[in-house]
Amino acid sequence: MQIDNVRPSDNPMLRTSLGAMMISFSGVWVKLAHVTPTVSAFYRVFFGGIFLLVILLIRRKKLWGGWPCMGLSLIAGLFFALDLYAWHRSIGYVGPGLATILGNFIEVH
Repeated sequence: MQIDNVRPSDNPMLRTSLGAMMISFSGVWVKLAHVTPTVSAFYRVFFGGIFLLVILLIRRKKLWGGWPCMGLSLIAGLFFALDLYAWHRSIGYVGPGLATILGNFIEVH
């Protein structure tokens, strides 16, 4: 296995680590923005959706997967919205540092 010609942007561990580092500061950014938790959650989803749409358009991927896929997507979106609502409320209650730690150490069985 030759590693000499691998660009840093092609390294999945580097990309994952950078993504995790950026996400770990989300609580701090929410606190510094001085907006309500609901507004903050809305804009995080809004801008993320725009970026994903741009990526889909650039890659020319098929967007429509049928009604069953749409139904599952709507259900997943509802649960994600509830999760973001609770997350941003917790930042207001316990602070950005502790909210980040709590969000990263939840274990699901």
